[in-house]
Amino acid sequence: MANSDKNIWITPNTSSSTDDPKIVFSGDSTTEGYALINPNLWTLDKAFLRQALRNGLDNITTFNHGQSGMCTEHWNQTYVQDDINASPDLL
Repeated sequence: MANSDKNIWITPNTSSSTDDPKIVFSGDSTTEGYALINPNLWTLDKAFLRQALRNGLDNITTFNHGQSGMCTEHWNQTYVQDDINASPDLL
């Protein structure tokens, strides 16, 4: 289900209740971490995961599906469906 007002997608949770929540970060070069001094530490997914750990949420799995150089239309047509097909709990 797409929520165009906030540009987030919440997909049906097809995992069992014992699975860890899976979050996919999808977007452009900012999401990917392009031009960061150390993208291994400061990408959006890693920053989210560090904050979740600080709040006692240690069972979350994150994936960074950011794509550098893609305009919104191309990203929407090319990558969003693959991200949805990954069956995340939150996209």
